[in-house]
Amino acid sequence: LYRHLTKLTESPAAVAPNLLNAPNNTAKNLSACRRPPDKNLAHLLNQPTSSFPFARPTYRGGFWSPRSCWPPLSKTAVLVPYRNRSENLDKFVPYMQTLLQQQNIAYGIFVIEQANTKLFNRAKLLNVGFRVAEQFAKFDCFVLHDADKVPENVGNIYDCVRSPKLMISAMRQEGDATQKYHRGRMYNNFLGGSAAISKQAFERVNGNSNRYYGWGREDDELASRLGLRGMRIFYPRGHVARFVNLKHSSDVITNTMPWPHWSRVRDVMNKDGLNSLNYTEKGIYLHNLFVLIRADL
Repeated sequence: LYRHLTKLTESPAAVAPNLLNAPNNTAKNLSACRRPPDKNLAHLLNQPTSSFPFARPTYRGGFWSPRSCWPPLSKTAVLVPYRNRSENLDKFVPYMQTLLQQQNIAYGIFVIEQANTKLFNRAKLLNVGFRVAEQFAKFDCFVLHDADKVPENVGNIYDCVRSPKLMISAMRQEGDATQKYHRGRMYNNFLGGSAAISKQAFERVNGNSNRYYGWGREDDELASRLGLRGMRIFYPRGHVARFVNLKHSSDVITNTMPWPHWSRVRDVMNKDGLNSLNYTEKGIYLHNLFVLIRADL
């Protein structure tokens, strides 16, 4: 995928100016977008990505909006923090384009790459993605998404009707012949892997903390922030919200941050987050299927 990138030179808003507008001013003649039927696409993971049945996105940068119905069920930005997982990204992006195009939503996929050698900071990259995605279009829903996890079913809509919500009810390992699923909600208030949150809710909690260098705990702090603002996390059940965990190398280095208890989070959330975000942008690039944001944290 990295072989087909073009550096963005114009304003982000000029890339997909009509993404959230009715197609060709024909909204009155289009039926309202409806929830698609459940359909499992996990079998595609066993096939070459070149055979994935997605259409060419509506705009450069991989942006898509429905053209046979209006309005879309959601206006969603999928934010993917990333570094050194090209084997996952090469499968994740085509698969997600195939699935999301069938959901009757308007969306964009933003891959936010950490462009330095510090420990990986997933939370801060998501804050960067949130701010940059806002420059492209007025998204009202943001899905915070790991690159090594993909949903099985088209019926698992990437929207924020119930926000905040964990997108995962259960998950299995790619290539596991037993097809054994493990519970998606690993513990109380778990919010990792893939979670949907509305723009309003994310801003209300000042986004993520920027302090978590190294894996772990950043999603728990976000859950604590949401709880402190009186928002309860929705947890799906059933087969429709099942995920697959893609294979990847074991290169995870965890951090030593303490558990983010409410008392601790309450003291820092108003001064650590979106309002204190500081980074150096190393370039924004357009691929036919996604937007790449390179950031030095």
